[in-house]
Amino acid sequence: AVRAEVPFWGSCLGVQLLASALGARVYRGESPEVGILPVYATPAADSDPVFSGLAWPRPTLQWHQDTFDLPDGATLLATSPAYPHQAFRVGRLSYGVQFHVEVDEAMADAWAEVPAYVASADSVLGPGGLGRLLGDFRASMRNMQADGRTLFSRWVDLWA
Repeated sequence: AVRAEVPFWGSCLGVQLLASALGARVYRGESPEVGILPVYATPAADSDPVFSGLAWPRPTLQWHQDTFDLPDGATLLATSPAYPHQAFRVGRLSYGVQFHVEVDEAMADAWAEVPAYVASADSVLGPGGLGRLLGDFRASMRNMQADGRTLFSRWVDLWA
């Protein structure tokens, strides 16, 4: 699909699946990355048609512990101190991001109803962790949603 230039966008598990499908190793990181955390552009982002022009660093919703090696031929677009592979492009139309750009308030509220998610957040962030995470999410939500709209619309413009 990448060689055939079939458009692909993967977030979180989706970026890990893209990396794996392209032959890169996916593995457990040293510690979970959970919260509203900054992601930084790499120099390659400056000339990328999807990632260029954003004011970096950007706040992102992170909720993962798995990570991946960069696939052969991939261009690293974003990084963070804990997990250096945060976003990449392969070919012209395949993008992956480790962070969540797709989450809106309704989805975040739905996650708060999943007992396993509550337990996961509390195990990483301490008791009441999910409540604090949701508060931080709401405080940064407008910026993160604007970033998501920008990234998605630029990506769609490449192939629509």
